[in-house]
Amino acid sequence: MKFILESSSDSAFQRWERDPDSLQYSLPAVLTSTSSWQEEPIQDLYICPQGKECWALGVDRVHHLGAQIGWHHAPKAGGPFVALTSTEERMGYWLMNKFGHLVRVGNVPLLPPPQLRNALAVSISATPQGNGAWVLGQDGQVHHLGTALHMGHGIQAGKNALKIRSISRGLGYYILYSDGSVGAFGDAQHFGEAILEGDIARDLVVTPDGGGYWILVRGNNWFAYGNAAPVPLG
Repeated sequence: MKFILESSSDSAFQRWERDPDSLQYSLPAVLTSTSSWQEEPIQDLYICPQGKECWALGVDRVHHLGAQIGWHHAPKAGGPFVALTSTEERMGYWLMNKFGHLVRVGNVPLLPPPQLRNALAVSISATPQGNGAWVLGQDGQVHHLGTALHMGHGIQAGKNALKIRSISRGLGYYILYSDGSVGAFGDAQHFGEAILEGDIARDLVVTPDGGGYWILVRGNNWFAYGNAAPVPLG
């Protein structure tokens, strides 16, 4: 079972996969669609901060929802992909496979690949201007690409890193671990964590102003911290 939580400028939205044949999600009305993307598992999702469009990474295709709704096959070279990121400053996105190899689509710049050692890449987050990105290894190593500033690694003994999420100014980021704990780096403030038994965490999303975040955990339970408002279930 996979969970993805994303925020727009005024709220937060959840999408969850109960099984490969039953996909339910809650998105802003402008993004709601009966597109064929509902028929396949979604691995990663990026919603622009204004909530007017989003990119969704499926098994072998990328879906776009917004003013124009459609999809296209993901590039075969470099796949399969495990993560996707974008930015409102660019018309395009990056796809990343588990080895950290990046494929760009649209007008996003070419970025050097991260120098991974023994860990697989699990998450990527772009800078606000789209000239750089942070890549997170499962071991907590953070690899800064392009103009992205390095603000520390998140290596913690016995913990698997899960997601990296940057704040809107690009001067800090959060690392979410599979046990629900959170690391804050740079200007990112630590507001709390959802440490429960087992590998329960699924995603973390920062509020648009960086004053809080949501943590989504197994069982479709969520925790709000800082100025993050409670998430209505769709």
